[in-house]
Amino acid sequence: MKERRKSRRYGRRLQVRFGEAGFEHTGFTQDVSATGMFVVSAKLPELGRRVHLQVQVTPSQQVHFEGMVQRHKQSPRALQAYAKNGFGVRFLELEELVGDILPKLSEAPLELEVATADEARGLVSSQLRHGGLFVPAPAVKAERDEALTVVLKLSFADAEVVLDGRVMQLMPGAGVALQLERAAEAVAAVEGLLP
Repeated sequence: MKERRKSRRYGRRLQVRFGEAGFEHTGFTQDVSATGMFVVSAKLPELGRRVHLQVQVTPSQQVHFEGMVQRHKQSPRALQAYAKNGFGVRFLELEELVGDILPKLSEAPLELEVATADEARGLVSSQLRHGGLFVPAPAVKAERDEALTVVLKLSFADAEVVLDGRVMQLMPGAGVALQLERAAEAVAAVEGLLP
């Protein structure tokens, strides 16, 4: 069978700590390449899951990776002394990692027009004081827990207040409900502009 891997594999046994949120599980590398590794471990993360990996290269040097679980190897219980369980992981590429940490620059923040001081007072008492905000935006594309920025355009004061929040509920065709990150600051900013 022809080898399909693009990178040369090196048989190397190094201690690995891994997990989805931290490094709660342990194992050992069986082989390592420039694009991934195979980890021998009793714990097998789900296929398609992203995992954090901490590899102990020397007693004083650790290397950290983030990868995607690509395959599992499970041996029958009677053979596990000879053929260990484990999983293959592909290291995430720079574009995948950077895409997670940079804002979506092509998408403009949501805007909410507040025309009068009475509307602003109502918004403060009914939503902002409770830590949330509903933004009518029928075509918004977002997912639950996604970070979004909203610009309150307070036309009565010729001012804007920028709010950051996380999507709590998406109502297709209607808008999005956000949980604000700094609700008390938002209330103070809006109230400071009221006549």
